[in-house]
Amino acid sequence: MAFNKTVRSAHEDKIYYLTQDELKRFFSAIPKKDLRAHAIFTFMYRFGLRISEAIILKESNIGSDGRIFIQRLKNGNSNYYKLSEEDRLLLERYVKSKEKNTEYIFSNHTEKNIAKSTIFRLYQKYAKKAGLPKDKCHPHCLRHSIAVHMLDAGLAIEDCQDWLGHRSITNTMIYARISDKRRNATSDIVSQLPLMD
Repeated sequence: MAFNKTVRSAHEDKIYYLTQDELKRFFSAIPKKDLRAHAIFTFMYRFGLRISEAIILKESNIGSDGRIFIQRLKNGNSNYYKLSEEDRLLLERYVKSKEKNTEYIFSNHTEKNIAKSTIFRLYQKYAKKAGLPKDKCHPHCLRHSIAVHMLDAGLAIEDCQDWLGHRSITNTMIYARISDKRRNATSDIVSQLPLMD
């Protein structure tokens, strides 16, 4: 019997993410004086932001309670996220360094939100400086990276789903194929279960 199904290529299924070492090299490649790049890529990694989600972040999204509202696109779940003290201070330093007060957090010199092409160009610039492979020279790798790193840290797939704003856990399961942290832990538990008589 023949089945009609879509065959995905290996390239389509491939997830490109940065290892912890590559992530450190990438951020080390950004000059300390480039606060905008540091802030953009820190937030893209930390909150798993797509470029399109990063450029629409507004200063009004930052609450007095130390949280930031992330508007998820592509039918994702938007929500409030707690800012770490480190991220809050980085954001504060960057906002104070801007030449003009703007509606958008990440802006250009014309007071509009930063262009996607500018973020792409900045990421490529520092990725190449850090010696990252060509297939990891796209800023979307940061979103993939936080997902894999969360699972490697032992967080549940449901936690990763919630953090990335996925409505369906099916979209998150692609990262479970990469990280075997919980699978190894499960294997250790299963191996200790008594065999049936």
